[in-house]
Amino acid sequence: MRELVRIGGLAILDKSLASASQVVQELAAYALRLVNICEFRTIPRLVALLFESSCSKVQKEAVMTLTSFCSGVSDCRQHIFEEISPHKLALLLVPGGANGQSVLSGAALLCGQLACGTPSIREALVKAGVIPQIVALLQLAPSTARQTAVALNWLLGRPCEDIRRSIVEADAIPSLVGLLQSEFFLARDSALRALGDLALDSRSNQLAIATAGTGALPVMAKLMRTHALATDVLCRLIYTNADVQGMALEAGLLQSAMCCLEDNGVAGYYFKFQTQPSGPAVVYLIQSLMVRAQVSEQSAAIQLAINILRSGGLESKTLVCLVLWALLSNEVFDFKDQVIQAGAISCLERMLVQHKLPSTSPAQHVLTHLNYSPASA
Repeated sequence: MRELVRIGGLAILDKSLASASQVVQELAAYALRLVNICEFRTIPRLVALLFESSCSKVQKEAVMTLTSFCSGVSDCRQHIFEEISPHKLALLLVPGGANGQSVLSGAALLCGQLACGTPSIREALVKAGVIPQIVALLQLAPSTARQTAVALNWLLGRPCEDIRRSIVEADAIPSLVGLLQSEFFLARDSALRALGDLALDSRSNQLAIATAGTGALPVMAKLMRTHALATDVLCRLIYTNADVQGMALEAGLLQSAMCCLEDNGVAGYYFKFQTQPSGPAVVYLIQSLMVRAQVSEQSAAIQLAINILRSGGLESKTLVCLVLWALLSNEVFDFKDQVIQAGAISCLERMLVQHKLPSTSPAQHVLTHLNYSPASA
């Protein structure tokens, strides 16, 4: 890259943006994104191509390069924002106002990256009305909806109640819930992230997500096996919301979560992507549901946990130990007698010996909570 700068390559690419050939403009914008080195004199030319070119390919490369500069080049975001009118961006986001969905989704991504800047940028974007326009793109082609969900993630990436409220008021929740069934992993993952941000500390949003369409809870229950993030979102939905807890139990979420523990591969996946130092989110999801569950449901879940301790793989057993540890530490409901009666102690003893686990292992911690020490037995 230094050699490219030394021989004047950046200056050539910058001048090429003003070429009479749209093909040259397109390739120059693309090359600048690959180089990812921005000279501030280049920004006005890229902005001009975005708003003034009659070629959608040129517009697409211009907006994607500006978006890349926002995220990857120091100080560029503020310079780009100063060159761009948020109201013109809002017009660009209107279907029919741009020359193709690739430009629409690119403009949405640019707004998302700009929103990662200062509060004044976020305020200007909200006032310009870009949020409802972006949310509307969720209804377009799958590839556009996928990138729009990513843009919403970026918009929600900084604390801004105005943006969060604008997204909800634009009726984004049903569209995001619908996107959970997309064939694209990134679309599902981005929708989950956005829903998780919207659910945080908002009972009304939590209820709206749980009841959107045919209901997000059964869909998320299926996603738990392939998207660890689904469990984080479910925790946010139910942790303090009794109404959603009841819906989750009716949807069979406790059984679905326990089945994730039963699969050693899925259990290992949860450990790999755990977001809390004390254990994967599925542990706290099960704990929250167990406290609210009927005794028969509690007994069935505990019995399945003990069966996993008897014949499961090490990752599954360890995850079960973390669940039992969480249940026994719970101050709302005493699970100790149920766990003992299900035969936990002998299974935990066997696990300690079979896998040569240290005294600091979760299995030993569970035995301690059960007031049992193998050494003194």
